[in-house]
Amino acid sequence: IKRTGWVMISWVLFHEEIQKGAEGQQRFEDWLQCWKFSKQKNRNIIFVVKTLSRWNELPVFDKLKFLDHEWAAEGVMILTFLKQWENQNLGDLQEIIAHFLEVSVGLGHLPHPFVRASDLIAQGEPPGPQLGEKLEAYYQLQITHKIQSKEELLRLININTL
Repeated sequence: IKRTGWVMISWVLFHEEIQKGAEGQQRFEDWLQCWKFSKQKNRNIIFVVKTLSRWNELPVFDKLKFLDHEWAAEGVMILTFLKQWENQNLGDLQEIIAHFLEVSVGLGHLPHPFVRASDLIAQGEPPGPQLGEKLEAYYQLQITHKIQSKEELLRLININTL
């Protein structure tokens, strides 16, 4: 993640069933198109994938094909929130957030309230490049909010997701 610039967090909900088979693969490819769009716009967009999979079914950083050095160099990071977090076990969440803050806090502002791509999809917007354009439009309208600490970020996440 670049030290200067803007960051947008988009929440994407992947259910276990769509992670399997051709449909799930197509969904991932659609989101890759969104990331390519963000790269073309020189945006540091962080897609937060909230998954219902258990920890041992979906390793956090080593197995997700998007989290390789190439994508990291392009300023794209995926944070994975797992089922433990839904059970209010914040240990893993805090560890991931700490890593996120290590490379991100201080670089600028995080838009708030967060744009939720899953909401656009629920309203009938298909994933893909057009959704990237929609996110870009929402991004331009966001009220910025400076994140000062890990605790503040956790509080904002709880407000926007519970």
